[in-house]
Amino acid sequence: MEGADYAVAVHEPETICEKVAYLSRRSWEVFSSDIKYAYCLLGSMAFSLTPLAIQVYLVQWITSFVDSGYLESEEVSKKLLAKISVLSIVFLLPAVPLIGKAVDKISEQVMIPIAFFIRMVMCLIMVFCVKVPDSWLLTFVIVMLTLATAVE
Repeated sequence: MEGADYAVAVHEPETICEKVAYLSRRSWEVFSSDIKYAYCLLGSMAFSLTPLAIQVYLVQWITSFVDSGYLESEEVSKKLLAKISVLSIVFLLPAVPLIGKAVDKISEQVMIPIAFFIRMVMCLIMVFCVKVPDSWLLTFVIVMLTLATAVE
């Protein structure tokens, strides 16, 4: 009987506005209870947006070499981009379990700054050292950016 009283006393949000308000309130309670939840949310947002931004920039940068005549055609630029993407995945897949173990053992206060630092260094290398799209340095930079993003 006591369980039935509890079920009646709980008010479930019915409209979309009530559901949004309830979820917003509950999210605020959770995020304000411990700062690590906010860091997790920010890390998740950066993790999901960074690869997209890298790919968009990379596509534009590589296709600019078609216009300059360095690459023969857009087909060659697409193959080059596919090669870089596949190599990133090939290196990322075996690294994910190792990254997972490292993240479990090392504090996020250490891992996230390390990941950001690695990404910053790789971006600087990309901007100042990578001059052509078919170099192994570009492939290394993209692979390391992908791995550092996974560490986040």
